[in-house]
Amino acid sequence: MSVDRDRLEQEAVRLLGKGQSDRALEKYLTILRAFPRERRIRQKVAELYLQAGETSKAEKQFKEVAKQMVKAGQQRAAINIYKQLVRIKPEDIDNRRLLGECLLEEGFENEAVKCFTECMEKSAARAPDEAIEFCEMLIKMSPGDFSLRIQKAEYIEKANWSEAAATEWYNLAQESRRLGRPGEATRFLEFSLRLRGERPKVLIEAAEGQLVQGDVKRALQHLQHAHKRGGPSGKVFGLLGACFQALNQQEKAQKLWLQAAKAYSDEGNDTDRAMALGHAIECGASDASTRDAFQAAKAAAARLALRLHEQDWAKPKSSVEGVPVVQAETMWKYGFADRALTLLDGLEEPARSSIPVRVRVAELWAQTGDIGSALQELRLIQPSSEAASEHIWTRMAILSGDEEDEELIEDESDDDLIDEDEDGASETFDSDELMDEDDELDAGAGVPDEPDLMDEDEDLFDDDEDEVTDPGLGSKPGPAIDLEDDPLDFGSDFGSETLGSSSSTDFGSIFGSSQDEQPRGGEGVRQAPGSEGLSDVRGWLALGQFEKALVALDGKQGLESEVWRALAKRMTGESKAAFNDLRDAVDEATESDPFFPEALMELARLAALIGKGGAARRLLRQLGNLHPEFRVRDVADIQHALTLMSDS
Repeated sequence: MSVDRDRLEQEAVRLLGKGQSDRALEKYLTILRAFPRERRIRQKVAELYLQAGETSKAEKQFKEVAKQMVKAGQQRAAINIYKQLVRIKPEDIDNRRLLGECLLEEGFENEAVKCFTECMEKSAARAPDEAIEFCEMLIKMSPGDFSLRIQKAEYIEKANWSEAAATEWYNLAQESRRLGRPGEATRFLEFSLRLRGERPKVLIEAAEGQLVQGDVKRALQHLQHAHKRGGPSGKVFGLLGACFQALNQQEKAQKLWLQAAKAYSDEGNDTDRAMALGHAIECGASDASTRDAFQAAKAAAARLALRLHEQDWAKPKSSVEGVPVVQAETMWKYGFADRALTLLDGLEEPARSSIPVRVRVAELWAQTGDIGSALQELRLIQPSSEAASEHIWTRMAILSGDEEDEELIEDESDDDLIDEDEDGASETFDSDELMDEDDELDAGAGVPDEPDLMDEDEDLFDDDEDEVTDPGLGSKPGPAIDLEDDPLDFGSDFGSETLGSSSSTDFGSIFGSSQDEQPRGGEGVRQAPGSEGLSDVRGWLALGQFEKALVALDGKQGLESEVWRALAKRMTGESKAAFNDLRDAVDEATESDPFFPEALMELARLAALIGKGGAARRLLRQLGNLHPEFRVRDVADIQHALTLMSDS
């Protein structure tokens, strides 16, 4: 039976005018069944369903309308429909995503960013893999927003993609270092190690970062694991030497720097070998063989560092060669060596055959790995001076590996640094001696007045604890090195601390004694100003006497005091003041402070109480990243409370 569409629509309009929307809806449905492609009729049906309170039926019809509009290329019209859908069902992420895509298509980028951000945040809890997708979309739209990349790494980790998360944190560390943020870079490296702790490259970079930050203990732990996993010996020994040099244990540092120099020599790294020998001399290596080797290594390093385009004789002499050289060097500087090479290699004569151009073409070929083309280019150069001739010959020798200069050949004196001759001209030591010296270091014969990190008799570490655990390694053994032969195996000196754990190991007077210990000489341990009497504070807090606790805290300083002060204020109804004061204290504190995780948790509680739910969640996320094992149950309870507050 045919349907008189116009008559039915007129009847529906008349019924609507009388307020009989239910009967009008029946008329529109009759039309829609006969003409299912009529978007206008379907939209009217959806609106009437919504007016009648049948939201699920309305949602179904609106979705079909929007789908048809997008298919017809009418994204702008679809925007209003998707906004209606978002109002109907705010928790539906798919509707928000489709709205964001339409907004982006129509050029409303700011609104699209807001839409995708809401999608990312709403999907983070239940489906972090979806949050990753939205985060990547936002990164493409705002490539300079570094915080989005951090969020992406967090979501990847939350999705339990450990390998990918470890790589993402490592890449963020490299970017932070490039941006001049060494502390942030080190923190990201620690996050990477927490997920995959067996990578020597990451372990070494983290050790280097921790050493710069002043955490020698952490640096030593990373170096131990890097050595076990076959990290480059020169780098490991060099960083270990730097650690002991930072601890003012010059004798050990000297030996380790010499060991690093030997390892760098074996690795063919003259530049770092010269650096290691220089540090060994700083630490007291004054014998002639060491100084001679240092001078030879410096000369070799200088030859290796030689670049012809940096020499005065290779500077452009006219604008004909100068303009393209400047253009090429700009491209080169910003990482477009291939484009710089194409520019210079395609120049017309006589600019192409000029010395400045040939030199740069040769160096560009060398950088791209085409040594044959680099050497061929250098052979075509007619030196303009004796200095130019010498430099070109040296560069060709280095590139070809046909170095005949005796200064670049390893001297027998290098072996004197490590192997003892019969005359005893140089001190004998090997990897055994660096950590296990029965007659000298263990007997306390080193520097008498300095605590010895490797001297187990000094009780600098808790010997009752087990050897440090290597995360990610499981029971897989490292290189086949006996404990007493391994220069980087500190054994019980490191206790049972696992990388990424928030527990601490007592490093005695080297790293600062605890309040219950006495350093050498019997002198009392100097406490931080205002830290005395906190046991009274804790006692009053335990009894619920918060006003008395605040009185006992008067004049006390340090993060622990600020945490107890904030707790007491919270319990006496001063949550906002407590939040402001503790936030300032946390900003000034370091993450290595033992009370830092406690401070973050208390700050999250306070943020929640004063209505700053977003800040509370960020603080808990930071706490989870820095100390994932810290009071997990309490963290979960606060997160649940935040959910309850947002739902109420």
